[in-house]
Amino acid sequence: MTEINQLINSYTKNLGKILRITFFGCFIVGVYTYFIAEKSYISESKLYVSSQNSSSSSLRSMALQYGVNIPGGNTKSDLSSPELFVTLGNSREALIDLLHSEFKIDSESTKLNLYLGKGKEKPDGALIKELINKIGIALDRRSGVITLSVSMNNPELAKDVNDRLINIINERYLSIKKLQTSAKKVFIEGRIVDLNRDLNDSEVAIKEFKELNRSISNSPELSLELNRLTRNNFVIEQMYILLKEQLETTKIDEIENTTPLIIIDKPQIPFRKSSPSTTFNLIYTFVLVNALSVIYFFRKERKLD
Repeated sequence: MTEINQLINSYTKNLGKILRITFFGCFIVGVYTYFIAEKSYISESKLYVSSQNSSSSSLRSMALQYGVNIPGGNTKSDLSSPELFVTLGNSREALIDLLHSEFKIDSESTKLNLYLGKGKEKPDGALIKELINKIGIALDRRSGVITLSVSMNNPELAKDVNDRLINIINERYLSIKKLQTSAKKVFIEGRIVDLNRDLNDSEVAIKEFKELNRSISNSPELSLELNRLTRNNFVIEQMYILLKEQLETTKIDEIENTTPLIIIDKPQIPFRKSSPSTTFNLIYTFVLVNALSVIYFFRKERKLD
């Protein structure tokens, strides 16, 4: 209890000096934080992935009823999955593309890798690590909303990088979609050729069966055989029609340059810096310098005693 009283007495005795030291420290930190320290601005955008699989899923389910497996039915390869867009945004190829993109900074066009490298050419690997710390992609699994945030020390650049990253994600999505659609198209075209051949063979079989058996109605066995041939022909015909429809849909998808990525909130230029916080730094400095000053004067008086 005696030491506490001595501490209070020391604080009261040296209050003027402590306050002068504290306010001087706050002044230095305030000037450094506001005028010298590198500022950071965050531009955010919110995205949503709409489902585009309803038509293809219905055609696929109909195809399965007739024994045709159309590629693309695996949910793990769903191109409308929000996780896919998050992965595309975090991918190394997307970040490299972003690093080598040009942005208008202070009225001059500069590649992002040169800007981050302070005008020097640095390896992509080193810059990617720095870029990862400046980009955040978060997925709200309940709502499916993707929040994309970019932190830069230039507010206009933060907004432009956010815009460019959205475009890169869309470009990479379309590239993957085109590859998958092309593979599906090749498969369907091959199946159509096979089914066309099977359909011709089935029609020839029915024709020959009727020519060889003129009195089919009088024979139960011949009627059953004709029904079997007719049913088989109908199944093949339905499969053929279904795949022709799917082929036309695939051709449309192949040339369609649209993505299911919907921009809810576009990137905006941030007008307030996110860090460093001048208020937080001043409060922290005030408490720290005040405490250290009290401890310093308290120990100094004890040594004199």
